[in-house]
Amino acid sequence: MSKHKSREHAPLSPSSAKRWLECPGSYAASKGIVTKPSEAALEGTRAHEWSEKLREACSTDDPNDYAQLLAKLENENEEMAFHVDNYIDFLDSLKHKFHSPKFSEYQEYLENRVQFTEHIWGTLDYGCTRRNISKTQAIIVDFKYGRGVYVDVEKNPQLIIYLIGLEDYIGVRFDKAWIYIYQPRVPKDKPYEVAVLTRADIDDWRLIIKDAESICIDMEAGVTPIKFNAGDHCQFCPAQPQCPTFKAYTQAGNLKILDNVESLPAVERIPLESLIELHKKKKQIEHFLENVDHFLLMRGINKQDIGDLKIVEGRSVRRWNEDESEVAQGLKELGVQPWKKKLITIGEAEKILGKNQINHLTTKPPGKLQLASPEDSRLPAQLGKESIALLD
Repeated sequence: MSKHKSREHAPLSPSSAKRWLECPGSYAASKGIVTKPSEAALEGTRAHEWSEKLREACSTDDPNDYAQLLAKLENENEEMAFHVDNYIDFLDSLKHKFHSPKFSEYQEYLENRVQFTEHIWGTLDYGCTRRNISKTQAIIVDFKYGRGVYVDVEKNPQLIIYLIGLEDYIGVRFDKAWIYIYQPRVPKDKPYEVAVLTRADIDDWRLIIKDAESICIDMEAGVTPIKFNAGDHCQFCPAQPQCPTFKAYTQAGNLKILDNVESLPAVERIPLESLIELHKKKKQIEHFLENVDHFLLMRGINKQDIGDLKIVEGRSVRRWNEDESEVAQGLKELGVQPWKKKLITIGEAEKILGKNQINHLTTKPPGKLQLASPEDSRLPAQLGKESIALLD
């Protein structure tokens, strides 16, 4: 299997389907723009790669393969190990629930490339199908590792494209399907959500996606005029920095954040309603500014005009050479003990003892205070004199 970050992306990718369905002009405007993956995207790729490795370890004859691989991930990133391990458990429990005496034929699909058209394909994180004489049903799961960016499972075109692609991949039509999004780092009552689709729902979506594909291709080819539509789907659009429609959308509601950037007003002078709206658009604005930086950086690298800006090397941090044993030997020769002892991780202990066996040995301090939307399921924090300390 190819690494996630090196896999070829479709011209009309499922992950950006919400955008090109809402704004078909974004497909033509984004053509040829190379974007640098964000730190969050790279982290998500890493989580997917580890989940793939761990799923493969589940199928080996040696049960220690999984434990050893998980321990390796815990040493690298304890939080990721916790969430990926729970994700694997979720897939196992989901598969167990999906099994029924009414069905005799089951098939799992892990990290399979599924294709809908010559322009639309993607990689399905996990799928499972079941059949009997009269019915074929499916579940598909998409793993979202991002923190704080809630993805709604209802009418989610990315998952529906995966589902339709799976139908075409195995040459069947599903009578019923359950689509899941597993997003453990989004504050909700449970880490997953599910939507159910009937045969009629899937057929309707086939037509919607095919029509949208035709419109995108025609606009890109110049057959029809390019039209833009701004909204929340603009957040990760590569064409965002040059899009006048997006700029007008951002400025709507007296949030003229792109005007008079040399003399932005003091926060205290901005109306409360505008500050609240600004906060709600924070992620969108941050990503827009990241795109601006990347766009200008690429121009400079290609020796194109970037005004009086210049490209410099950022701060770099020293690290040990790749061969740890060689480094350790060198330190010993210098009279330094290269290794230090530390407690095993909480996750490692719970793997051995089980959940809730070490609660008396652990402490969970209050989390850093942050703003949240009304849709967030968490209860409001209890505020007091000590609350200021939780801002740092």
